[in-house]
Amino acid sequence: MHQLLKQTGTGDGPASRIFPPESWERDRLDRYQICPTQQTFYRHVPALRFLSWKIEEIGRGHATTRLPLNVESSNQYITQQAALMLLAADYTGGIALSTLFKDAPVIGFHSQKTAYGAYLWGAAATIKWVRPSTDDLILTCSIAERDWDGIAEAFGRGDEVSYKARIKMRSGGRLAAVSDFQYWARNSFSLANRGATTASTHHMFAHKLKTSARLIAGLRSGLRNENGLLDPFAADAAGPQGRTMARKFCIDTPQLENMILARTVHCDEALSSFARKHRHFAVVNIGSGYDARPWRIEGLGNATFIHLDLPIMSEEAATALPSASASKYRILRRSFDLVNDDVRDTLQDLREELSLPLFFIWEGGSMYFSRQTTSRLLDSVSNLMCADSRIWFDQVSDAAVTDRTGQPEVMAFMDSMRTIGEPFIRGYGDRTAEIERDGFRIEQRTTAAQTLNTGDPIYDHYSFAVCARDKARKIADRS
Repeated sequence: MHQLLKQTGTGDGPASRIFPPESWERDRLDRYQICPTQQTFYRHVPALRFLSWKIEEIGRGHATTRLPLNVESSNQYITQQAALMLLAADYTGGIALSTLFKDAPVIGFHSQKTAYGAYLWGAAATIKWVRPSTDDLILTCSIAERDWDGIAEAFGRGDEVSYKARIKMRSGGRLAAVSDFQYWARNSFSLANRGATTASTHHMFAHKLKTSARLIAGLRSGLRNENGLLDPFAADAAGPQGRTMARKFCIDTPQLENMILARTVHCDEALSSFARKHRHFAVVNIGSGYDARPWRIEGLGNATFIHLDLPIMSEEAATALPSASASKYRILRRSFDLVNDDVRDTLQDLREELSLPLFFIWEGGSMYFSRQTTSRLLDSVSNLMCADSRIWFDQVSDAAVTDRTGQPEVMAFMDSMRTIGEPFIRGYGDRTAEIERDGFRIEQRTTAAQTLNTGDPIYDHYSFAVCARDKARKIADRS
């Protein structure tokens, strides 16, 4: 594991090869316009809005911010509270460092249109208070140009970047405090590649996976049907983090909860319908997360649930959900990396189960992977399916993913998903034709608008399909 560890300085150094001066204007327009960046901070760190913290300047390797001396930020002596000075220093240094991650949006802040982005966290901090601040606090972080290329190259290679940035704080033109902030950063591709085993999974990637799963559980925890809570196990699985995230994200994306409701209800109904035809079958859930169907759905006969997910999530789900013995159905877990593993190879030891009719669930997955990855997965699934087997999965329209709907509500939703670090990558144009090209015959395709019985246009771009294998069509397409 390579680490880049340097202390910032103010001395002159050689000019950057990677970041010529003329490159900044494009980057500024793409990622660092002050007003949008500040509004994003306000949205995701509400304390900064409350304090009226402001970004004054952003340049390559540089940031200046202002923490006003006001009632909200001051202590009993009407000087800035020490902890709030450190908070402002954290984000000032983070902005400056992030400008050196070439073409990588910071996950959770920038609008992220692909799966590639930068994870950036504070790892340690020290601060020295020189004198009381009795005026607005001006915070400045300037990373020496001699360090720029080393940071950018380490990040681009997928190495961990560990960098100590110095933030100087002045009040009334005089130095009030100095903070040294140690930051940790890594690009998302290299972090994801370490998820094959629990031992190799980086703790920050584990955090990302758990956070995403807890968000969905948090959204599901408030959903109700005619019998009460739709998923009585979701609140415990979500925990305080997931429930808080759900409340927070629904402010920016109010449609998200209804989308989770629509897909949960539709998939539940499709599974129950399948069970009425096949009393002995297996459910293969791809990327199962905190799926609680083995505990909450009645009347599935002699069903076996096979949950596929990354090792760290399989372990987490086994802890967060009830025990397997508390379910009426047999539950099996297998480690599975959708990008690198093959479903058939993963399930090769389950010969008895694979001889049964199979009901595949791929919930909330197709929009996050490339067309090539999606087709490879569906090809493997198709090869496992007998005539009685079915697959249920959800899709987003290509027009929504590529911002071609002309509908402000849809584009606002997509932008919100990109900003929270969950960008939709794959959309379906002619959904029927594209699904059929992957070797399936569509038995049912329903939009979220139809499931929810609503006229909101955003839900027309989200749909669900129940499909049977159509190998003849696939062979014909390939020929």
